[in-house]
Amino acid sequence: MSISSAAARSVRCSPNGVDTMLRLHGTKISPYYSRIWLQAQLKDLPLELVEAGPDDPTPDAMKARNPLGKIPFLEHDNRLFFESEVICEYLEDCFPEKPLRPASPEDRAKARLITRTLDLYVMPPLHALTPQIRAPQRDETLIKLLFTRIGAGLDVLATFLDRGPYAMGAAPSLPDCALAAGLWYLPCISARFRPDEDVREGHGAATAYWHHIRSAPVFMPTLNEMTTGYVAFRAALEARLAAARQNA
Repeated sequence: MSISSAAARSVRCSPNGVDTMLRLHGTKISPYYSRIWLQAQLKDLPLELVEAGPDDPTPDAMKARNPLGKIPFLEHDNRLFFESEVICEYLEDCFPEKPLRPASPEDRAKARLITRTLDLYVMPPLHALTPQIRAPQRDETLIKLLFTRIGAGLDVLATFLDRGPYAMGAAPSLPDCALAAGLWYLPCISARFRPDEDVREGHGAATAYWHHIRSAPVFMPTLNEMTTGYVAFRAALEARLAAARQNA
């Protein structure tokens, strides 16, 4: 899928003023990839999605193009940019039309604080759960601690979501791209441990924010497409595991 309608418009940050295409490499089930994808849609950027398939969402050939060995990364006129937060800021600098950063320095600081809170205090304990998914014997003490930290991060996040219905008020802005993708992703891991519990519930303004954002017309179609991609990934993963058990 590619997002266009602005393809004929002059693209800034291109040498000699030549129009170019932007390519985002990665997988839709990554919240870091999807925050950039959401940003491009809000800004009406001509972003081409170069997607890894559900059988291998983090292919070595793709990761090899990044010295950090990670995806996503952005390709712009044969130049590569890494780390989702850096990429989002780059796109705002390159394409100031339809700005998603607030106007005042104070509001820009708050917008960055919201994203940093998600990235530093919610996502790390979530990712730390991953090795426990298929551990021969799960460390229940560690799992409980990590869930506590996720909840604490969401509670802190709630204190910054005081304007509504979006992160910075009446209109979507840059932190909404990170929050929509990140909050969507939480149960992809947390439900492997607590399938009857939605970790996003019970956190005041953060919960209310999620209830709004998941059905907001500007985000809902993409979140649904991310869900479709995750279902395909899980099906492919289970098929590989079943084949491995048969061959064992």
